[in-house]
Amino acid sequence: MPRWRIRGPEALPAILRWFYRSAETQQRLSWAILVDESKGRYKPLVEGILASPDRLRITPEAMEQFALLANEWKTNFDDAFVDWVFAQPPDPNPYGMAPPRGIVLSTSGVARKLIADPRFLKADSQLLYQCRLPYSNLTRPQARRLYELISGIDPQNPQNTAEATLQEIRNLLRQGTDVTPRPPARNTPARSVPRG
Repeated sequence: MPRWRIRGPEALPAILRWFYRSAETQQRLSWAILVDESKGRYKPLVEGILASPDRLRITPEAMEQFALLANEWKTNFDDAFVDWVFAQPPDPNPYGMAPPRGIVLSTSGVARKLIADPRFLKADSQLLYQCRLPYSNLTRPQARRLYELISGIDPQNPQNTAEATLQEIRNLLRQGTDVTPRPPARNTPARSVPRG
């Protein structure tokens, strides 16, 4: 952080090399930014990290801190969070206290954008379960059906869910969240867009 304060964006390559050295360095930097009283000055640094080529390797703990920062700054890093969630394997214990992918998904608030993304058509059953939202566009029978389907996913063996069931869940989620599918994300840097 002192390097960023002194040299600004010019220090980004060196900071990225240090940041990606280990899970511990990622946690240390993301936490230090989150608790800093002048954290707003680090917004371009977080943007740089979330736009870096290795961004999909960011640890869940660091990604959760960045999601908290995005919420506090009222900044939209949604594309970076969506890409990260899709790149992660299913959580090893999704129904434990803090499933990594599930925590980042809920903290970042990108479930609607995730559902709208074409990659969602191949989402695993655990991710479908984690994307539960208020489904204002579903009729009562559709909402009940969606609830039954999601409740029917075996928490211990989500991979045993039939593909036809998964497809029905995906379709109902997309219909229920009133999202317009967007084209697949290009490999472009994350930009901060004010939330409104």
